[in-house]
Amino acid sequence: MGGWIVEDIVSAGGFGTVYRARHEVLGRTAAIKVLHADLSGSREVRQRFELEARAANMLGHPAALDIYDFGELEDARPYFVMELLEGTDLLAYLDAHGRMSVPETLEVLGPLCEVLALAHARSLVHRDIKASNVFLCREPKGRVVLLDFGVAKLLEGVGTGLTTSHGLVGTPSFMSPEQILGAPVDARTDVYALGVLTFHMLAGQPPYGEASAATMHHLHLHAGRPRPSTRAPVAPEVDAVVVRAMAREPEHRFPSAPALLEAFRAAASRLPQALPTRARGLAIHVDLALAQGALESSDDALLGAIEGVIPALAQLLEPHGFTLELETGMMGLFVLLLPLDPAGDLAARQEAAGLAHKVLERARAAHPTIRARVAVHVDEVLLVGHRPRGGELLRVQAWLARLGTDDLVLSDAVTG
Repeated sequence: MGGWIVEDIVSAGGFGTVYRARHEVLGRTAAIKVLHADLSGSREVRQRFELEARAANMLGHPAALDIYDFGELEDARPYFVMELLEGTDLLAYLDAHGRMSVPETLEVLGPLCEVLALAHARSLVHRDIKASNVFLCREPKGRVVLLDFGVAKLLEGVGTGLTTSHGLVGTPSFMSPEQILGAPVDARTDVYALGVLTFHMLAGQPPYGEASAATMHHLHLHAGRPRPSTRAPVAPEVDAVVVRAMAREPEHRFPSAPALLEAFRAAASRLPQALPTRARGLAIHVDLALAQGALESSDDALLGAIEGVIPALAQLLEPHGFTLELETGMMGLFVLLLPLDPAGDLAARQEAAGLAHKVLERARAAHPTIRARVAVHVDEVLLVGHRPRGGELLRVQAWLARLGTDDLVLSDAVTG
């Protein structure tokens, strides 16, 4: 393979396998990506594979991969040789560390906006910006690389012959409304995904959490845009930047990646100076889902019910001291700060257990096709001012994973 000796498999994805290799003469290490054999007969897939290499090579930026060579194996499978990155992808980092601070987010966002500015200047739209396609290099420390230009699109007038006739291109959690609708894309499509990614970095999860592709499409098209400050100690100006980047209409977003970066840098300079304090809090987490096939025959009543469940639950819980700290259309997290005295703490936990049953009943009653799961947990919370802005209680996915899968579940910390 052009003087390269394959040593090990690095990763395998839907389109190809990446191998670690070493040059037999120079001793230089590299990564070699080879298209899967069962896909090599597809003209469109081969073009996308070639575009991934060409796109990275044409940018010439530290946030893009350095491509060394492109060729074809004896069995006609194409491959390209690229630099071998050492480190971790952003999704794995967030899964391990939770959310990132505003300065940390800016360190990642800056290089991404710079390389996308170059791509857009060359009429190239990435279309699949997400945490797993962002790589954080171990050496040199601080280098950020945007991966997988394989689903990128060259705009009209440059033409590649690629189509999207076989389905939507992109990842549902990060997909812009125009991608979902099959409308034309431009640089603002990537701005939308950057806004979703920025929310993901600040909050530790994408704005609409996890749901089916159909539900995710509905949320991106119709749901309100959540604010990252519901999960992170950031200034209101940061909220405004992220929400604008995720605007439904492209003309309401930032016109370019550099414009988004400039606005985020300005907002980051206004971080609140208050130091967080520790407290003990109780969370009621509500996760909504729809019966299979419900969206295929959805009507106004169903859509209205979906949008009204979390606000209705807020009206139920707020008189009891709960605040809605996170809402993503199909999920809500309500938090109560527990009293310091043991008797008051016990009474609050007992009341919350009763309220959880009412929450489940209220959610189920909204529409026959709505399914609900309610989980209650007690843990440490970090306060900025008087609002929860961090701590184990807000690392929702971590403690949810430790609980059962019943429709209503109380952790030992609630009942103990």
